[in-house]
Parts: sequence; C-alpha cells; structure tokens
Amino acid sequence: MQETDQAAVQPQPNPVTMAAHRRQVLWQITLPVAVVVLVIVLAAAGVVWAGSRSSGETTTSLWADVSILWLIAPMLILMIIVFAVCVGVIYLLRLTLRGLPLYSRQLQDILFLVSYRVRKASDAAVEPVLRAHSFSASLRSLRRKKPKDIE
Repeated sequence: MQETDQAAVQPQPNPVTMAAHRRQVLWQITLPVAVVVLVIVLAAAGVVWAGSRSSGETTTSLWADVSILWLIAPMLILMIIVFAVCVGVIYLLRLTLRGLPLYSRQLQDILFLVSYRVRKASDAAVEPVLRAHSFSASLRSLRRKKPKDIE
C-alpha cells in the first residue's frame, strides 16, 4: 500500500528550473514565431499598400510578375536538380553500354562452358543407368520371342 501511495504523489517542480524553462520557451520558440508572423504580415501589408497606392495598371502588373517569379522559383530549382540527376544517369548509362559488349561476351563464354560441363557430367552420371536398363530391356525382349516368330 505504501508503494502505490508514493507513486500517486508527484513531486512539485523546481521553481528555478521552471523559470529557466519559461525563459527558454520565450526566446527559442515564442519570439522567433512572432517575428516571422510579423514579417509576413508586414510584407502582405506592403504589397496591398503598393498595389492600392498607384492608380496605374503597370504597378499591379509588376507585382503580379514578381509573384509569379516567387511561385516559379522553387519548381525551377527542383527541375534543375532533376535535370542534373537525369544527365548523371545518362552519362553512367553511356559508360556502362560502352563496356557491356566485352563483359557480356565473357559472361556468355563462361556460361556456355558451364552448360557444356553440366551436360557432360549429367550424361556421364546417367550412362550406367541407361546401359543397365537397355541390357535388361534387351533380355526381356529375347525372352518374349518364340521360335515361331523367328521364321
């Protein structure tokens, strides 16, 4: 009973470490998130202010062009990476295909030799059995023949 009573009672946190934890949360989490949100809100307000300030269509078109550039830039970077990977794969494939005929011929010769030796070994292993069966079959055939059939 005493063990369960002690497990149910939780010790109070140390006030010094809790204060240090609250300071760290403020400086490492809350402040950076607040600064980023503030920068995004100010950027959005600046875009709205610049678009509404000018009455001409050229400024709005300029902001639209800048927005399109910001939307296209990440995909452009990704496509450059994909292009570089494709070029690398093509180059490696070219190197592979250049040396492939030599090594495939060597592999074909080795496999032909292995096939020949396996066939020769299997024929040699089966030959005594075939001779024994052939001999017994010829003896059975001689026993079945009657003198009348020989005429």
